[in-house]
Amino acid sequence: MIDESYPWRKALMDSAERLEARKLQQRWRQETFYLVERDVMLGFFAIRRLIESFKVPDSVRASTHEATRFAATGVLADVWNRFEIWDLFDLENPETCKLTLREICNQFIHSWIHVTEFAEDRSFSGFMVSSDWARRKYLYSIDLYTVTGIFRTVSEETVISMEMRRLESGEMSFVHLRGPSDLSAEDQ
Repeated sequence: MIDESYPWRKALMDSAERLEARKLQQRWRQETFYLVERDVMLGFFAIRRLIESFKVPDSVRASTHEATRFAATGVLADVWNRFEIWDLFDLENPETCKLTLREICNQFIHSWIHVTEFAEDRSFSGFMVSSDWARRKYLYSIDLYTVTGIFRTVSEETVISMEMRRLESGEMSFVHLRGPSDLSAEDQ
């Protein structure tokens, strides 16, 4: 369990800034792709650890984020074809969907497919991901600013109020974890 969350939050903010700085980068080497994937993978792992350590307010933990999904064509992604996304998913028929914070974390942490996306102007625009489980159904496109927005929100929203209850088993359990924006909304 994470005791002090500040270093984790600082690392998330640093990752968001590094990712956004690459938005207009024109030359991408193999090392660049590694550094981007490292920031994203470690960032989402950190978020999941913060959630599991009760360091993220309920409102942030329950947040949903827009993504685009593409249905699987029926050809299963495996170790040989995992980057042939045009055969594996119907890229001609995108659907807008909402994913919970935990669902997004899991798509990246357990990604079977993880592709860096670029816009028509060749600027870095986001990621196409599908977890080992989701690859049977969908490929998700998640915008760069959705990712960095999540990193920034989690890094800024700390738990400042908590409510706990003892369960019948005798174990203490968190009922509510509130952040600064939750309390200011309640005060109005």
